Amino acid sequence: MKLQSSEGTFFELTIMGYQFENSPDKDYDSNWLLIKIEAHDAQGGWSSIDPSLLTYEVEELAEWFKNLGEFERFETEVGVIEPNRFFKYRYKGKVREKINEQAEDVETKIGFIEPNLFFKHHRNAQGDFLQIYFEYESRPSWAAGVRNFLIQFPLTELNLFDAAHSLRHQLTRYPQRTSR
Repeated sequence: MKLQSSEGTFFELTIMGYQFENSPDKDYDSNWLLIKIEAHDAQGGWSSIDPSLLTYEVEELAEWFKNLGEFERFETEVGVIEPNRFFKYRYKGKVREKINEQAEDVETKIGFIEPNLFFKHHRNAQGDFLQIYFEYESRPSWAAGVRNFLIQFPLTELNLFDAAHSLRHQLTRYPQRTSR
């Protein structure tokens, strides 16, 4: 999956394989994927390979991109195993809102069990943006002391349907091997 802005900001996520290639029947562990990221922004470029996503988290990310790309009505909850990451949002037409929050800035997020990456849609007076946050193993070494290190893309420059399709296509080679 590749994302690129007209200003040169770049992000690529590639599934390299299962973390435990020879353990197809171990609950939970069988679904960990080695994720390669490559990114570049005005500050520089970096890459990493880390077992940072589960098969079903990649599917959830693909669905999140697809839903973000559609401006149809839906309400979604994104929950993960760690209970401090739970989000509920309602979408009506072209208006996205965080439920039970009165604010001019609107955001939706998706995070994962391993907190290396999380994605956020942020709308403010300047426009709609996709922000990708990098933590721990996914953060560039030269940004080790920076809290909330992120890169940002204008949403109007992205084809989120292509991003969703790319993630799902990669998952065909690495499907979920055991139940959640």
